[in-house]
Amino acid sequence: MYNSYIYKEHVRQCVKMARAGIPICVIDLETTGRSAKDSYVFQFAGLKCIIDKSLTPKIIESLCVFIKPEVPLNERITEITGFTNEDLKDKADEETVFPRIKKFMDNCIMCSHNTAFEESFMNAMYARNGCVFKPAEIIDTLKMSRDLHKEEKSHKLGVIAERYGIADGVKFHDARDDTIICGRLLSRFLSEYVDAKNDDQSKKITPKVHSVSYWEGKRHDQKRLYIFTNLGTVWFSVTDSTWGEKDKDVISMINMDSLIKQAFVLTGSDDLVELSKFKGSVKC
Repeated sequence: MYNSYIYKEHVRQCVKMARAGIPICVIDLETTGRSAKDSYVFQFAGLKCIIDKSLTPKIIESLCVFIKPEVPLNERITEITGFTNEDLKDKADEETVFPRIKKFMDNCIMCSHNTAFEESFMNAMYARNGCVFKPAEIIDTLKMSRDLHKEEKSHKLGVIAERYGIADGVKFHDARDDTIICGRLLSRFLSEYVDAKNDDQSKKITPKVHSVSYWEGKRHDQKRLYIFTNLGTVWFSVTDSTWGEKDKDVISMINMDSLIKQAFVLTGSDDLVELSKFKGSVKC
């Protein structure tokens, strides 16, 4: 099983935080459109969980609220979700519902399937209500699925749920049921990360970094830094901060901590944020 170095470390950090008592809020939103710039949340659902040593999430609180949006649902959204404007006409507005959502989300780790989507809408909702959305951390079951199961072609929530046999009794595109599925997947994925072979970097081969080169493809998400070493080539995705390999099994063989430190020195970076801004080519 191949594991992205960085995201695996991120998951481990989230697990440490959760075991220390910070709850995980698994959330899902139904919205009037795809962009938070001109669309609004009309259903918020969340499951607040704590996890123990077995990594089994225990639900301690749940919240599901409907919101009368500032713009009507179009036919496409009704077709996808099954909800109509008639269903929402008597619901409370966002300003009224927001305090309940904020209280539910305070001081927790946010989890969802494709967190970029939920985060953008939460940021917009908080901003409209004079607040800033700052979860303790964010963990994404979509990224976990892509990381743990790179061989799979689809990582859609429904497809993964069917693959794991955990889709019984749920209605997809209903935020309440989507959070249930996401929570089940989180439990499975956390166990898979823990069961993966321990990545003790000190026992791995220290590479010698020869050069770092920025590459940009035709798609907007194709932005990488290629790091060439004496043991093979790896790449760092600028768009989602994940690592991959050009040469098979390089990441499982080399000391990634050492590689990253050498890349920092070569590019004059102090951290991954600065490294992701490097857009040139440099040799040792």
